[in-house]
Amino acid sequence: MLIFGESFVMRKRAAVSAILFSSLIFMQAISAQARTGITPVAELTPLPLSQQLSAMREPIPVETIVDAALGFSGASDSAAAAAKDRLSGLLLRFRSEVADVSDQSALAERALTFLHKNLFTSYSVLQTRVDSALETGVYNCVSSAVLYLILARSVGLSVGGVRTSDHAFTSVLVNGQQIDVETTNPFGFNPGAKKDFTDSFGRITGYTYVPSGNYGDRRAIGEKELLSLILYNRVSEYTDGRSFRDALQPAVSAFTLMGSNETRQVMTLAFTNYIAWLGMRQEFPQAVQFTEAVKASFGGIVNIDKSRKDMYHNWIVSLLDTRQISDADVLLAQPATRTALDEEDWTALSVAVVQRQAQAQGDNGGNIAAAAVVADALKRLGRQPVLLQTYEAYVHNAFIMLFNTRKAVDAKALIDQGLAVYPESRMLQQDLDLARKAIRDSRS
Repeated sequence: MLIFGESFVMRKRAAVSAILFSSLIFMQAISAQARTGITPVAELTPLPLSQQLSAMREPIPVETIVDAALGFSGASDSAAAAAKDRLSGLLLRFRSEVADVSDQSALAERALTFLHKNLFTSYSVLQTRVDSALETGVYNCVSSAVLYLILARSVGLSVGGVRTSDHAFTSVLVNGQQIDVETTNPFGFNPGAKKDFTDSFGRITGYTYVPSGNYGDRRAIGEKELLSLILYNRVSEYTDGRSFRDALQPAVSAFTLMGSNETRQVMTLAFTNYIAWLGMRQEFPQAVQFTEAVKASFGGIVNIDKSRKDMYHNWIVSLLDTRQISDADVLLAQPATRTALDEEDWTALSVAVVQRQAQAQGDNGGNIAAAAVVADALKRLGRQPVLLQTYEAYVHNAFIMLFNTRKAVDAKALIDQGLAVYPESRMLQQDLDLARKAIRDSRS
């Protein structure tokens, strides 16, 4: 069975993002410092064979298919070497067994029965890795299809892939006619013609064979796309296991190999899943750094602007919530932050920083100093209503302290300064009237 499907990844991504963007906006975060520069991310570098294969014409040499199948499976060097040894032995045995077989149909069917007799042991929906299939005999539709292609190609048969919405198998050219080979089943050669197949296939895999006449439900694919399904399935498996960083390189490699809209979407979802996961862990600096790395590498290909904006926003809010006001101010001043945030959001966060800075002054009894902070911000950020109200409150509080200690002249001078900044304030105008009356009364 083909594990990966667009709807599956989108469900996973929506679940992660819903948690992040609905509840993390005002969650406290770990201490973080604003940084400059972009740190390379190894997972954004595709596997070398995906680049090599992308430029090759099909049919691809069998040796290259083997290398790609093992590399895309994530096999280590030692595991790949062991898998190649095992595969070489199987290929030698098969060629020996069919040395006297000249009929293409018989040869193609023998390749399938050979794999089920000498390698395959059991079907598992998650077992897409070719190295693991060679080691354990456990297979799914993708790993079995790739191994069948290798075995059949080794004796000169022309083999391609077939893909449905949730499944994959192969097709072999026999005497000018394409014949389906359902590789998950030992009776899968020309499956529509065999009762043994129809009786056992659904019981083993839970899926229904899609015959060749159902063109809307199936399409022929080449060797590259069949190999790319290994990468797709690994992306899906890692996503399902919440190993979002591990899903990155297979997704990038699949896009590098195919360059299709589908692989671009898969890669974009892998990026946004990882960013959301970092945000959930409150690792905002790492999330922001990753978005910058993606922008540098894939800026014209994928759009993660919303995720990038959310991470900058969440990081700044987290710094404010943990009273790291200076760090938030520095981060807001960076060009990358200004670019990531829209003007409204940047301004709102800047206003929040000013309010926290003023509050810090006001908490120490410095209402006049707090008002000065806001007055300076009004020059930089414009006459924001929230800042005008904040400024009005601090000037009024400072006025009350002076007025209550019978310092009416000083209180009037303060209000005169305040009205110079905010002449429309009714509260400050009322304060001015009180100061003038107090001065007149003191002189009578």
